[in-house]
Amino acid sequence: MVYSAFIAKVVQGLLFASLIAGQILRFKLPGQGGGILISDITVVLFLLVALLSFRSSSKFALFLISPFFIWSISILTLRSGELGYGNTFIALLYFLRLASVILLYPAGIAILRTVELKKYAKKAFVYTYITLLTLGFLQLLFFPNLEGFGDGWDPHIYRMTATWLDPNFFGAFLAMCLPAVVLWIPTTFIRAIFFLVASVAILLTKSRSTYIASAIAFCICIVIWLLSGSLARHWKKILLPGLVTILVVISFGVVLLQERATQLFTHDPTVVVRLEAYQAVWKRLVEPNIFLGVGYNAYQIAAKDAGLISDFTIHSRSGSDSSILTLLVTTGIIGTALFLFPILLGLIYQRSFIFLWATVFLLVHSQFANSLLYPHLLIPYIFLAVLTLK
Repeated sequence: MVYSAFIAKVVQGLLFASLIAGQILRFKLPGQGGGILISDITVVLFLLVALLSFRSSSKFALFLISPFFIWSISILTLRSGELGYGNTFIALLYFLRLASVILLYPAGIAILRTVELKKYAKKAFVYTYITLLTLGFLQLLFFPNLEGFGDGWDPHIYRMTATWLDPNFFGAFLAMCLPAVVLWIPTTFIRAIFFLVASVAILLTKSRSTYIASAIAFCICIVIWLLSGSLARHWKKILLPGLVTILVVISFGVVLLQERATQLFTHDPTVVVRLEAYQAVWKRLVEPNIFLGVGYNAYQIAAKDAGLISDFTIHSRSGSDSSILTLLVTTGIIGTALFLFPILLGLIYQRSFIFLWATVFLLVHSQFANSLLYPHLLIPYIFLAVLTLK
């Protein structure tokens, strides 16, 4: 058991380290903007440890025959004739990535079964967050313009991205994980300072999708708390200071972001473009494939055939700006329902403020970005779900 615990800590450390590596390290696939990420490798290692060292094959078997997996692979197999060998292989790789990340849930339950390993996971979570936060400020200082990075990435001038190279996904990570990290920091004073610094970092991502998701998640969590009265005492202690800090940060953010902040409430051409993109995806991709879908994740092939994209080297080509639209296109309405059902079930039965916040935030944010299917967000989300289980 000592050896197993040591191995469990090692694979946890590697998995969290892969989040720090972000999008910087990848093995490119020919003709693709994507590729094999460090996190893809560490996820597989984590699953192997759960499967071999902890003999949790029965749990894995149950998840492997889950309705969503069966439906997705069946539709992909059905569509393989239309897609062709090469495209089917690329789509299968995306399916394997999503499946392996989802399997982190039973694997996490199998590995994090002692108090020691759960404490280690929480520490690793906090250190990862702090490291990425630090890298974010360094990136903004030394690389405020990502135009030179190329390889299909947008320049994102004067926006914090750290190693993730995308301010919307990075902002989502910072906001989604902030309550958990604040709670897992032992000292109240350090919590307050950290909360302030992290809030400033979230503002510096200039991600309006993160702001909107945070506001909606905050309002919903407060309402549920007021109705249930079940919020733990330590959360009540930081509620008032937290609200004051949020007001200060919002005031600072309006001054800092100026035009971008005011465009939240006024006409913004980028919002118009996004709405037009949603309409185009719905008419050309969702409606023709509403029942079966084109196969997970053959989105880029279907989008190219529909004339919506022409360049496979850009990093946004494998999904729309909404995870729900992406799921509808690739797995149809049945697959989308099968994917969302366990998440909504968790909202009903999981009695945790951290999980409630993370889930509501992610569901809202995923309407503006493909965050519900983004591995670097799914990994910490699944760990939050496992670590908040009663």
